[in-house]
Amino acid sequence: MTRTVHRWATPLGRWVADYGAGRLAHDVGLAVHGTPLAPVCIYQWLAGTHEPRPAHARQIVRLSRGAVSFSDVYSVRAAVAAKMVATDRPGRAIPATRDPGHVGKP
Repeated sequence: MTRTVHRWATPLGRWVADYGAGRLAHDVGLAVHGTPLAPVCIYQWLAGTHEPRPAHARQIVRLSRGAVSFSDVYSVRAAVAAKMVATDRPGRAIPATRDPGHVGKP
């Protein structure tokens, strides 16, 4: 599976790329709930389809030791949306450089 580059180009995405999505899901989940989160949660945050709850965001900022701010965590959705024009199915966005008239076609 290839990464959608702009999702990882945000401050949060760059930090998660270094820290590891699986490791972050484990560490945030244990600290907040006592059980790990599913890594898909992290990918949904980076895709801009969901936002972390405030308790999760606090843990991200704490684990990053200030490398990521609350603003960085909650600006992902807007940053990803700025790069997209449409979706052809849930969770899959089409880059703005692609003609939306070709939705669902290669």
